[in-house]
Parts: sequence; C-alpha cells; structure tokens
Amino acid sequence: MSPELALDLYIRPALSILPDTMNSLQAQAMLIAIGLQESRFSHREQVGGPAKGYCQFEPRYLELFDGIPGGAPWRAVV
Repeated sequence: MSPELALDLYIRPALSILPDTMNSLQAQAMLIAIGLQESRFSHREQVGGPAKGYCQFEPRYLELFDGIPGGAPWRAVV
C-alpha cells in the first residue's frame, strides 16, 4: 500500500476522531514514518513476531489501555 492510500484509508480517518490539536500534518507525517519503518505498509502482521497492524502494535500492550474509557477501540483492527 502506498503512503498516500494509508493516509486516505486509515490515518486521516483515525486522526479525525481526535481533538483538533492532535490532528496535524506533523501527526500524519509521524504515522506515515512509523508505518514505513515498521511494515512499509506491506504487512499487517509482523513476520516472525506478535505485532499487528501496519504500525506493528504488539498485542501484549493492549492490556495497558483496558482502563481507558471506551476501552481499546483499535482491537478490531490490530
């Protein structure tokens, strides 16, 4: 997947639900950089490891977010 497609399909929609102060070009650039570094937007599951998603979030850290109001909404996509 190209960075442009990732922006359109995932990054901009995700940032749009956050407060405006968190939705910036810098945030978009950071998420593109993470996605390119971690998976090149090619692997939704880590090759030889437990990480999930294009940014390679490790499932063992999901429990850290269970106490957040609304839970961990990204569980459905990682």
